[in-house]
Amino acid sequence: MSKKEQDSSKAYDEEQKKAKKTESGDAKAKIKRAEKAGSKPGDGKEAKPKGEAFKAGAGKFKKFWKDFRGELKKIVWPDGRTVLKNTGIVLVTVLVIGILIWLLDFGLSNGVRGLRALAEHTKPSESISQQVADEGAGIDLDDVADDLPLAPVTEATTEPATETAAE
Repeated sequence: MSKKEQDSSKAYDEEQKKAKKTESGDAKAKIKRAEKAGSKPGDGKEAKPKGEAFKAGAGKFKKFWKDFRGELKKIVWPDGRTVLKNTGIVLVTVLVIGILIWLLDFGLSNGVRGLRALAEHTKPSESISQQVADEGAGIDLDDVADDLPLAPVTEATTEPATETAAE
């Protein structure tokens, strides 16, 4: 070990010893103050006179305000050109997304209209129940019966359903 390293390690050791003494001294002083105030050391409830509560709150507020102003000073505000550039990017992005949503809405709306139109073309033109509802009692039931397709009547169809099901 060189002489410089030995000197620096001795200096470091001395600093460590001083720090330990200071810490233990601070701890002892806190314990003495706590005992005088009537509370146990380490419970965090040191008794304070009634007037000091307001002063402590005011001091905390002053510290907060000072720290707050210090943080505001650290902020790096962008220049005008950067603000305009970023604003343009945001506006273009909003415009593009808006157009995409509009196209999607337009396509889906037309798709639903197309499906409805297709469904209307595949239905029979008018059902009998719809004719009755539209014209009411003015429909001649004989004419309606003539328009209905009838299945030919055979012997198999005239038998009761219970007999065919039983077989």
